[in-house]
Amino acid sequence: MRCFHCHELGHYAMNCPQKKSKKGSSKGSDGDTLALQFELNLSLITCMVSSMVGCVWYLDSGASVHMSGDKILFSTLEENYLQMPIEMGNAGKYCVSGEGIVVFQREHGAPLNLSAVKYVPGLKKNLVSVSMLEDKGYDVVFSKGKVFLRHIDTEQTKRIGIQVKNLYKLEVDDCAALNSKAEVVQSQDFGELWHRRLGHLHHGALKIMQQISTGLPKGKLEQIDTCKGCTLGKYAKSSFQDQDRRAIAILERVHSNVCGPSSLASTAKQRYYVIFIDDFSRRCWIYFMQKKDQTFLRFCEFKASAEKESGKKIKALRSDNGGEYISQQLKYFC
Repeated sequence: MRCFHCHELGHYAMNCPQKKSKKGSSKGSDGDTLALQFELNLSLITCMVSSMVGCVWYLDSGASVHMSGDKILFSTLEENYLQMPIEMGNAGKYCVSGEGIVVFQREHGAPLNLSAVKYVPGLKKNLVSVSMLEDKGYDVVFSKGKVFLRHIDTEQTKRIGIQVKNLYKLEVDDCAALNSKAEVVQSQDFGELWHRRLGHLHHGALKIMQQISTGLPKGKLEQIDTCKGCTLGKYAKSSFQDQDRRAIAILERVHSNVCGPSSLASTAKQRYYVIFIDDFSRRCWIYFMQKKDQTFLRFCEFKASAEKESGKKIKALRSDNGGEYISQQLKYFC
């Protein structure tokens, strides 16, 4: 048999590897680029905060541009008078003294840039313009004290902020603004992206999968930082020290618990039962009850019967501290 697509022998056109590789590479590259762009932009929004005290970014639907009054936050800044007045809600007016880029360091991944940020001296708050986010292809939804960011093309949605004193503040992880220029390396971002997509697969296996499978992006899928999720997943919980000991005599310790109510009552209309287990011999006593408040009477019956039969006294009664075991009647009896 001969393929009508590549004219090679051994397969049909529907299974042609050249046809699949072209189709898969075009769709896969577009999808990966779109997913990566969304990941970068979303991570930028969720990491938009500075380590400086009081430097918080707010989402403002009335702001026409991104703006900040803190000069230290800018990694690059072109100071010039742009003849662009900024009018605030209290009728106050400020002048734009420059425009630059604010670089943010993500917890994992390459640094990200927020471009076209206006430097407005005297501005007390750092504002993120909702209209500029929408121009980049996002929907910003304010609902029930929370802010959600949804990408129009991929429809991926994530909560990015919460309401604090009638203002919507970005809810971010612990990350800081950088004061030096940073470059975004797409190959490294692809490595972190596919590392998470494949269930935090180690990067050595990613290189092997590039050789034996199709669909992964070309280039080096390098690890740029320690993955927080992988580190937490490898933590081992310390075991508790076994300080409890078994009883060495009959009735030294008795375990008890009440069960019920049962969905079906017995012929004597009993829906509860209380159980007593001797820790030493593991012998069990079960007493049925119509009501839960009969636990004290059943305990008295058990105590008299077990102590008379064994010739020993009950030294400790262990329970789950339910209401039937901490009643004043039982405390006074014990």
